[in-house]
Amino acid sequence: MNNNGKDTQKAPARGAKGKSVSIRQAVRIVYKKEIAALVAEEVKEDEDTGARLKYFASALTKMMGLLSEEEKMAAKEKADQWNNERPPREVQRE
Repeated sequence: MNNNGKDTQKAPARGAKGKSVSIRQAVRIVYKKEIAALVAEEVKEDEDTGARLKYFASALTKMMGLLSEEEKMAAKEKADQWNNERPPREVQRE
């Protein structure tokens, strides 16, 4: 404790910027290419990159549904790992 009566121990490391990483966020990072392919299936050729954003959430939800239980457990373990330790820099930038 410090002289103000507050505990001086640091909180356990959390995800990027102090936020916790959810399973959905772990899937978004680990399966980035697969999600991009799902978005590409929905996007018309003449649509710009900004228009692709409206398809992203549904593609991520679809990807979550396509995962096996083992893949979901692996994503949960990855999220737990990133919540207990700092995630790699490329994950923090996501």
